Amino acid sequence: MDDLIAKIQSLAPALTVQQARPVEHGQFSQVVIVNEAWVFRFPRTLAAAREMSDEITVLDRLQGHLPLRIPQPPYTGYDPATGLLRGMGYAMLPGQPLWIDELQALDAPVRHQIAAQLAGFLKTLHSLPLPLPRPPGETHAFWAQMLHDFQQELYPHMRPQARAEVTAHFEHFLNDPTNFAITPRLRHGDFGSSNILYDPATATITGIIDFSFTGYGDPAQDTAALSTYGETLLHDCFPVYPALREMMGRVDFIRSTYALQQALYAQRAGDDDDFEDGIADYQ
Repeated sequence: MDDLIAKIQSLAPALTVQQARPVEHGQFSQVVIVNEAWVFRFPRTLAAAREMSDEITVLDRLQGHLPLRIPQPPYTGYDPATGLLRGMGYAMLPGQPLWIDELQALDAPVRHQIAAQLAGFLKTLHSLPLPLPRPPGETHAFWAQMLHDFQQELYPHMRPQARAEVTAHFEHFLNDPTNFAITPRLRHGDFGSSNILYDPATATITGIIDFSFTGYGDPAQDTAALSTYGETLLHDCFPVYPALREMMGRVDFIRSTYALQQALYAQRAGDDDDFEDGIADYQ
């Protein structure tokens, strides 16, 4: 813990650390809650440090352009040897993650209100013409590489029929040029429940966090993540953001890759539990 506090104070020397609470779910970075008021994140790898360095730029350029609150880090530190970010800290946004079970337990009017907020956020984000440092994502080459990675790293753990079905599914998607005849849009890139903050007292979305993967790409990536809440919520988003309807074919494909993506990244990280959870339906 002393090492952790030292890392925090290297970024925020004037901040008195009364309490430091590590958060377990940080896959790419070490996440620490300080004094129940500040979030500090420290990259676990050089690749994560590069992503976090870009994220600082993303957050800076997004300030003031979105209808929901996002992190605004006043604390940053860079490694003089690599020029990469050592870590960042920002004021904790109000609210708690909106998990799927919690959303489904809400009354219909509240769900409609939440859908309108989320749709409005994505509609605004997807329309912003901001220059960002990252290359476009979700290209033909991206999905072809993902299939290759699945074949090399996951297929040995999968039953033959599952391997054949995944290959056919990917090839059908890759061979349809309409899936790539899209204008890249600014998208969040990880628009899942853990990054959507909700306040039960006001029944509203209070903020969006974790812009580690934000950049230009297929906006269906965000829609697919949002669809994990269920089709009812997604359909409630259509009146606010009608263009979501046009993405549904790509949404279905992207969502179908989630379990294997989880297994792939878990295997690389040595996380046996997440790997088994992701690969279970394919064994």
